[in-house]
Amino acid sequence: MQSITYYSLGCMWHYIFMSSEPHIELKNVTKRFSKSGTVLKDISLQIQRGEFVTLLGPSGSGKSTLLRMIAGLETPENGSVKVQRLKKYDCGYVFQDPALMPWRTVNENVALPLQLANIQNTHSRVQLALELVGLKNAGELFPHELSGGMKMRASLARSLILEPDLLLLDEPFSALDEILRFSLAQELRKIWLNKKITIVLVTHSLAEATLMSNRALVISQKPATIELDLQVDLPNERPVTLRTDTRYTIELERISEAYRKIHGGF
Repeated sequence: MQSITYYSLGCMWHYIFMSSEPHIELKNVTKRFSKSGTVLKDISLQIQRGEFVTLLGPSGSGKSTLLRMIAGLETPENGSVKVQRLKKYDCGYVFQDPALMPWRTVNENVALPLQLANIQNTHSRVQLALELVGLKNAGELFPHELSGGMKMRASLARSLILEPDLLLLDEPFSALDEILRFSLAQELRKIWLNKKITIVLVTHSLAEATLMSNRALVISQKPATIELDLQVDLPNERPVTLRTDTRYTIELERISEAYRKIHGGF
């Protein structure tokens, strides 16, 4: 049975649906690969419905493997992974590469999950998804006609087209320049506020984790364990200008200091 928790943000009221069970639960998960050995070691984790969580750690630490485990693309050697499902198509996944089909227009790329799900009358849903990510006038373009940021927006629209309850993102902005990266981060944050979905984002950027998420999980070097579980103490509304705000600076330094205790450096 679900209950609704309300919380106040200035004069705005928002809500998140909380369940008696966590949306995502990992218990004592270990994962080994034949060539690289143990990647994840004894990971236990709970993520509630409606949370925005980042998996934060250096490259090669097992973050993507953990994300794939949540998506059901990998199975654990030991332990269990449970995702509470409320509908059939409940998970969207965005990779580092936009992976758009070059022979299909943006409209056709975004519509692909609907076609695979045998859902008819896709045009209006595609237009809504493109408008959500700021691409409403780009539907007839082909991928080679798009900038890097536009390609990533199209990939994000495709992942949202089936209105998933869970969105998993594997460093989707890592190849973009800093200004575009944080502009897209702001747009994704708006989508989260609007849709109230659960988001899990893999990143190795401390600034990105601080600006985007409400909770940052610091992952150790491989074999990965969760070393720290940090709440991000910032307003839910986070425009790009927040990066010049003292509150952001203080929070970024707090998370950076905690990260340095695990990984050293800088």
